Amino acid sequence: MTESVLITGANGFIGSHVTRLLESFGHEIIPIDVLPRSSDLSLLGIKTPSQLINVTDGPAFRELCAKEKPTHIFHAAHPPRDETPSVLHYCYHAMTNILEAARELKIKRVVYSSSASIYGQLIKRDGSLVREEDAVSIYPTYFYRAAKTVSEWMGDFSKEKHGVSFVALRYSSVYGPGLYRSIPLELKKGILGQPCRPFLTRPQDDPVYVDDVADAVRRALFADKPLSRAYNIGLDKTYHAKILLRRSGRRCRS
Repeated sequence: MTESVLITGANGFIGSHVTRLLESFGHEIIPIDVLPRSSDLSLLGIKTPSQLINVTDGPAFRELCAKEKPTHIFHAAHPPRDETPSVLHYCYHAMTNILEAARELKIKRVVYSSSASIYGQLIKRDGSLVREEDAVSIYPTYFYRAAKTVSEWMGDFSKEKHGVSFVALRYSSVYGPGLYRSIPLELKKGILGQPCRPFLTRPQDDPVYVDDVADAVRRALFADKPLSRAYNIGLDKTYHAKILLRRSGRRCRS
């Protein structure tokens, strides 16, 4: 049977790069999103046309899965970070539909685009880096972090109770071609001598290039051995905002 990958949020930054990589390996792609791809990301030269479907729409999503019969799922869709309970509502219904489809269709693996934000700070009090098996302290911070955590819990439950092969990939600040905001935007301002803000959102951060994230997704999708419940994707060290600004030779102000 031909392997095919259903990608939610396929027109977004990470989804687009994963789509392009999987295309280059000859995999069949089923890309869905609620918005068309931006003009910047369209320059990536992706061949497979996406379908405009909301993953939270249960009937439409079930109809798509019944028709296309994907063998793998990469879930990268996420609502805008408006910090309202609607973020939790979206993530709960999206993950419910995906896990139900995975169970019914016997999907080989579900890979979830999670976030290192679930840890809070990336460095412990003793200065060591957090690891995948470290306990995550849940406390009220913001809905994006809570939604990622709850989505992982749902995947873990489905794995334990129903045998769905689920794995979460956690990354921090992802950058690369087609990303017009965040790191690229602030670097551009700094190069032009314009006021900019430090592009690391926390005292310590772990910037990772999007090609490395896409390759991690590919490996997680098709690994032929049992996987851990989650993996941190990044470098072997974190960077401090002040260090990066000093290396750039420019001073950015908030």
